[in-house]
Amino acid sequence: SNLNTEPKITYQKVQEENIHNTENIREASLITFYFESAIDSIPLIENISPTSVAYDPQGNLISLRYSSQIETQPQQEYPIIKLEDAINTLKSTTKPVLSIAPLTDIVASTKVAQQVEIQKAYLAYYQPTGQNLIHPIWVFEGKGMVSGQNVALLLAVGAIKPKYFKTP
Repeated sequence: SNLNTEPKITYQKVQEENIHNTENIREASLITFYFESAIDSIPLIENISPTSVAYDPQGNLISLRYSSQIETQPQQEYPIIKLEDAINTLKSTTKPVLSIAPLTDIVASTKVAQQVEIQKAYLAYYQPTGQNLIHPIWVFEGKGMVSGQNVALLLAVGAIKPKYFKTP
């Protein structure tokens, strides 16, 4: 596995007790660079925070997170389900949510999204915390409502039929 060389950059502002994403760099109190992992150019999504570095507007280092990479060897080959099948699974599954932003206390306690609008779908690998196994998943990025708040969502379903493998 390797780190993607182009980081994903987010701008966040601290408001009361919450941190909110913002598009406006001028009001950002935190600028974070996320270096996402990939295996053979397929994104690797981990339960732990990805490697990242965060600065304040003055350029002071605020935080540095690093996750060690696992060495991967294919165990077996399995057929990947089609996107249409993944969408049908997504509609019927009860726990598709991988992440919600901003993750406020109210959102975290609910984690049930209404009015989800999917904007992007792609294949990725998923590594559960503390496991050396990775699973192929279909990832869906979109927007939705959770407890009356607009949020960005990352949803996922297993990309291998359960009869072959245990889905994440």
